[in-house]
Amino acid sequence: MKSPKNNNGSLYYKSLCIKIFLEDIEEIIDIMRGDSNAVEISDESFNYGSITDLIQDPKPLKEFRLRTSSPYISLDLKGLGGTTLCASNDSEAKFLKIKDILQKRERWFSFLFSGKFFAFSFLFFAVSFFLPHIPTKNL
Repeated sequence: MKSPKNNNGSLYYKSLCIKIFLEDIEEIIDIMRGDSNAVEISDESFNYGSITDLIQDPKPLKEFRLRTSSPYISLDLKGLGGTTLCASNDSEAKFLKIKDILQKRERWFSFLFSGKFFAFSFLFFAVSFFLPHIPTKNL
């Protein structure tokens, strides 16, 4: 499985329409932590000391971030989707594990939000609408 790379060589994955569970977040934190690296857990307005602090906060999350600094890996969840960024190729294995977790949680209809689907739909309807009607001769 090949990882998409940004212009600067970092690994990048954008997930659409995911439904992520607490077990997934805990697994992602374990992957990011790896060799006892600190993982920053935050939402749009607060940094949490641990995942249990986050669970005890009853408010619904609009944004959720996990970040580690060495190596730099970030997971940003906002709305229905999320982005994962890994700044170094040294941690590609961690990146791929996180990507696998997110891919398992993508909803079946996520293809509707992809650019390829919109482009195909537009072309299909444009061609079928503007295609001239070819008259047929009655025999």
